[in-house]
Amino acid sequence: MSERDAEDNANSESSSNDRRTNQPESTTNSPIGKQLREKSRKSSSMNTNQLINELIGYGSGLLFFGLSGFIFFGFFSSPGMTPEYRNILSLILFLYGLYRVVTTRGKSNAAKRRERLMKHRSERSSDHYDS
Repeated sequence: MSERDAEDNANSESSSNDRRTNQPESTTNSPIGKQLREKSRKSSSMNTNQLINELIGYGSGLLFFGLSGFIFFGFFSSPGMTPEYRNILSLILFLYGLYRVVTTRGKSNAAKRRERLMKHRSERSSDHYDS
């Protein structure tokens, strides 16, 4: 190996070391990285819980809508069920299904609004401390 090759090799190693040191510091070991991971973990668990609540709420609403339709159209009836009783029961089940859908929608919107507000407040507070 000639001197020139050795010199080129040394220069390339030092420039690669310079490139590694010039890169931004990784946030994996810093306290900020821990805070970001913790915030992300909390956010994903909140989203998962919110998704489960929405699935249960909309699913039960759909179940009550379907059950009221089955009763109203006579697919599901017992021998002693009068038409008035059938209509009232199907109306009550329909209204309860509607209630489930409306309350689920309201809670979902409130949770999303609260999440946006918290995000906005955290951005505002970090902007306040940055200046």
